[in-house]
Amino acid sequence: MEILERLWEKSKNSPSFMPRKIALNDPRAILCGPPKSGKSSLAKSYLKEHERSLYLNLKDPRVESSLSSITQHLAPFCQKNQIQALAIDNYTPGFPLPNAESILLVSEKRIEARGYARYSLRGLDFEEYLSFDRRHQSVRHLFNSFLKDGSLPEISLCEDSKKSERKQEILRLLCANESEFFILQGLLSHMGHKVSAHQLYTHLKKRIQLSKDRIYAVFLDYQARGILHLIEKFEQKSAPKKLFFWDFTLANALSYERNFGALIENMVFLELLKQTEEIAYTDKVDLLLPSHELGVLVVPFATPENVETRLAKIREEREFLESFLIISMGLNHEGESLGTPYTVLPFWEFALGEKE
Repeated sequence: MEILERLWEKSKNSPSFMPRKIALNDPRAILCGPPKSGKSSLAKSYLKEHERSLYLNLKDPRVESSLSSITQHLAPFCQKNQIQALAIDNYTPGFPLPNAESILLVSEKRIEARGYARYSLRGLDFEEYLSFDRRHQSVRHLFNSFLKDGSLPEISLCEDSKKSERKQEILRLLCANESEFFILQGLLSHMGHKVSAHQLYTHLKKRIQLSKDRIYAVFLDYQARGILHLIEKFEQKSAPKKLFFWDFTLANALSYERNFGALIENMVFLELLKQTEEIAYTDKVDLLLPSHELGVLVVPFATPENVETRLAKIREEREFLESFLIISMGLNHEGESLGTPYTVLPFWEFALGEKE
């Protein structure tokens, strides 16, 4: 079939890609992750390891317009051309799969398929961001750039003058229409806040006529796609939840108002996700890792004095915490507060897991 021939030819000439930490080691794999996290690039990089491979994006308009024909001819095409590896981007369950040595299914939402290992790919963490640097800049300088660029891989490779505009384009591409874009703006303005879906609805309906069902549907869709994360209050599931996003800089692309504390906390949250998805909060502890018995405080402009003052106010949580970690913008310090040890680390040391 002509379109499959063209796609196969194009697959042979895919460019090189920046390496990521994740390695796809299974012949049958599902790669999940939020938009623009680098899934497509990783899939194409995976295919380059095979001599005869085919990349198929089900959301490519050229593919969508011929989908019924592609569905019919894909299996015989793969057999005839001895396709060793097939990657299907924007895969949806129910799409018929041919026989191939290796098959990679790519999706924003978490999906399951018997016999397939599942991998998750988020945006760049700080260590990966450093690996994208080709000018051999200092870690502190790159941290300042990371604060501006965020975790979307393509942004780190954009010209500086085009980065904000590209982030705005990405946000608009997430939305089906202007009303959804308005909802997204409202959600981003609450980054790092403790909110409920009802509170968000009350806030948004003051500015635009939207049904509660519509707002809740967007809310759930963004959760399923990994666009936003809701963090529960420790042992209080019905309490308002903290709202974080898959990229911590996107709110700044839509508003000149800055909430530096929320940005840093969202950035720290994304790094903690590498360790565990079991993350909560309390009224006095920004982020809590129950399985690690660790309380995390985000204090960008930390001093030994203000750290001690804040820790002294934390009482009840000490029953289930063995230690505290305080993330700063420069302070490196250790101590003990009311019998509980704590460590203060600059973000870059925390993210890299080592001292400078």
